[in-house]
Amino acid sequence: MSARCLWAGRWASSIRPSRSRMTAQTTGMGVAADRMGRKSAFAGWVATFRGGLGFQGMKSFLKIVLLVLVALLALKLLPLTLALGCLLALAIVPLAVVGVSAIVILCGVALVVVAVLAPVWIPVLALVGLIALIKRCTRRPVTA
Repeated sequence: MSARCLWAGRWASSIRPSRSRMTAQTTGMGVAADRMGRKSAFAGWVATFRGGLGFQGMKSFLKIVLLVLVALLALKLLPLTLALGCLLALAIVPLAVVGVSAIVILCGVALVVVAVLAPVWIPVLALVGLIALIKRCTRRPVTA
């Protein structure tokens, strides 16, 4: 296959056929006519990704300058961010300790309640188990 066919999207459609017949028209990767009416595989590409006006390297240069400014701002604000993080940690750690101790206390109270009510629920549980055992033994087998 030629490079023109690869750019036109024919290679991908031969491997994985599209489910829609509108793929070439909607993606802009099909063979289309340019302004002069000539058939070109790149006409859709140019219409989709239009070149900007002016110096082409300016966009990358501005991105680099912006990243450098953001990095400098982050370095300038690092002490403030670190101080706020430490204050937040100092506020959250005691709350976490109180929360964990409250959970431990609630588990202990639940264990005490279960132990105190054991004389009630253990015989009830044994009675329910005995009834289930008797029902299972008296059940007749189903004949088909």
